[in-house]
Amino acid sequence: MSCSTTKPDLVEIVGKRKTENISNLENNRILNDKELESKVFDRKYRNVNKNLRGVWVSTAFNLDFPHTTPYNMQKQKEEIDEIVANTKKWGLNAIFLQVKPFDSVIYPSKEHPFDKSITGYKGADPGYDVLQYFITKAHENGIELHAWLNPYRATPTTDLSKVSSKNVANLHKDWVFSYGGKYYLNPAKREVVERLYKNIEEIVKNYDVDGLHLDDYFYPYPYNGEKLPEFDRKEFEAQNKYATIGDFRRANVDELIKNLSVSVHKIKPRLSFGISPFGIYRNISSDERGSFTSGLQTYDTLYADVVKWMENGWIDYVAPQIYWKIGNKAADYATLVNWWSNISRKTDTPLYIGEGVYKEDTWPKGEIKRHGEFRKKTPNVDGYILFRYGVLKKNPSIVEDIR
Repeated sequence: MSCSTTKPDLVEIVGKRKTENISNLENNRILNDKELESKVFDRKYRNVNKNLRGVWVSTAFNLDFPHTTPYNMQKQKEEIDEIVANTKKWGLNAIFLQVKPFDSVIYPSKEHPFDKSITGYKGADPGYDVLQYFITKAHENGIELHAWLNPYRATPTTDLSKVSSKNVANLHKDWVFSYGGKYYLNPAKREVVERLYKNIEEIVKNYDVDGLHLDDYFYPYPYNGEKLPEFDRKEFEAQNKYATIGDFRRANVDELIKNLSVSVHKIKPRLSFGISPFGIYRNISSDERGSFTSGLQTYDTLYADVVKWMENGWIDYVAPQIYWKIGNKAADYATLVNWWSNISRKTDTPLYIGEGVYKEDTWPKGEIKRHGEFRKKTPNVDGYILFRYGVLKKNPSIVEDIR
């Protein structure tokens, strides 16, 4: 089941007689060498599940895990055992575990503090390796374990006394900006890109995960009408390459995605690296390539050019969050599944559908079953991921309906 033990490939460096292990090279060296770049982004090395039945397990704010309070190591391990057992019982084959909900993490790290969700205390060591325990139990049961990270979210609050002194917002105040009651990393900072790709390398080197996964959070979503501050105006004005700040911001996220992909694949070429973006790339009114929708656009609002990443082979699959019902006027489920299927075909990128089953109570009866039926008859769809575990635990019948 696990593919991450694959040894890194040896690559012939142009102009040299010797071979050099690509995993030892700095990212910039690879990205500035066309042959090495082509090697790293070549998807023929990937092990991508073509019949994925996944579930997201969220640790942010203890949504899905852990729920054991006060902290007790043995009871928390039993909670993990139950999550894995239920995943197997429901016929699912992959867990997407949120290992980095903010700048804090759920595993021992050299740079990042422990997340408060694990013990209830900021930065507290739980006394065992949560990620390793999850991996071991998942693999024992034939289930893939993908490490899910939120790259730019630094804190859940602007009160820095409530987060660890090791949090990046306390260590490097010039790397972050506040918006909507949280601190975020500034994507324009080169130091931020390096911190994030070293974070992902730490996971790839130390853990037998089956893949690395990012969700839809890049630049922040709009919050209560609050305007996003021009925290990056200085960096934007210092360059003369981009006409608009929007182009500049998209280039910053591009730089992160390229580097994260290199960091994963130079070390373990067969690991999958994928993204689960907001379900609308662009509306047809904004772009002739867009979908017949009229909602928020990930390209324009979150500054994530997901189609570009697919075209360039920087990501190994895409799992758009199509969290709407069939017939929704602004964002119809069927319209968007078809749109992403077409982009998947054009870019030869495996496609999973992110299903917002947490909305079941607000949808018409039978809606989830209709999603499953429509998805199965749509070409180029290689599986689905359900948001989220806690919803399935309360209503396991969802799993049968969505198949």
